[in-house]
Amino acid sequence: QQISKKELKSTLDLRSHTNFLYSNHSNGTSLSSVTGSLYGLKKAAVFSEDFEGVVSPALPIGWTKSSLASDSGWSTGDNTQTRIPPCADATDYFPIPAHTIFAITNDDCCDCNKSADYLNMPPVDLTGLFNQQLVFDAYKRDNPSYQDSAYVEASVDSGLTWTQIHSMKGFTVNVWKRVEVDLTAYNDTPNLLLRFHYDDLGGWGYGLCIDDVLIWEKPNYNIALDPTVKYFNAW
Repeated sequence: QQISKKELKSTLDLRSHTNFLYSNHSNGTSLSSVTGSLYGLKKAAVFSEDFEGVVSPALPIGWTKSSLASDSGWSTGDNTQTRIPPCADATDYFPIPAHTIFAITNDDCCDCNKSADYLNMPPVDLTGLFNQQLVFDAYKRDNPSYQDSAYVEASVDSGLTWTQIHSMKGFTVNVWKRVEVDLTAYNDTPNLLLRFHYDDLGGWGYGLCIDDVLIWEKPNYNIALDPTVKYFNAW
C-alpha cells in the first residue's frame, strides 16, 4: 500500500515511531515512498486540531483558557508572532523552532505568575470507544536552573476535579517532540475533559507550545521501508 503525505497528516505523524523516507523537492522536504501497511490509517480521528484555521492570537472555537498571568495566558501564533508584546528582557531564552501556527504560553516573555496556565480542549465523547490515545506535538525547554512543569490533566465530572495523566519531560533544545498519552483509563467515557497545564513553579520559566492535537485509536504498526530511498531519523 502506498501511503500519501495527506493521509499521514490527517491521522498521525509517525516520525516518533520509525525512520522516514524523504526526498527533497522545490517546495521543501516531502514524504517520498513509505510502503507497507498501517492498521487504522484511514480511521477517523475522534478529535483533531492543528490551529491553522485561527486568526492569531485567538484560540480555536470550543477551546478555552484560564490563567493568573498578566498576559492572560495561552494564545496562538507562529514562531515570529509569539513574542508579542515584546519581552522586557531583550535576550531571547525561549527561541521556538518553526511549526506553522501553534498554541503557546510564554513565561520567558512575561516573567509573571504562570503557575496556573490552563489550555482547555473541547469536551470529547468516547462513548463506545476503546483503546484511545491523545497525541500532540509539544515544545518546551528542560533546564535545571530555570525549572518549570507541564502536564496533561483529565476530568470526568465536568471539571469539578482533575487528574494528572501525563507529565511532559525529556525535551531537547530546538526540537519539537511528539507526545502520546494513553486514554484507555477513559474507555467509553461520554464527556471527557482534557487540558494542558503549564506551571512556572513560581519562578521565571520558559513556556510551553502545543500543536497538532489528535485523539484516535492506538494503532498497531506494520511498516516496510524502501531501502533504496534516502531516509533520516526525524527525532
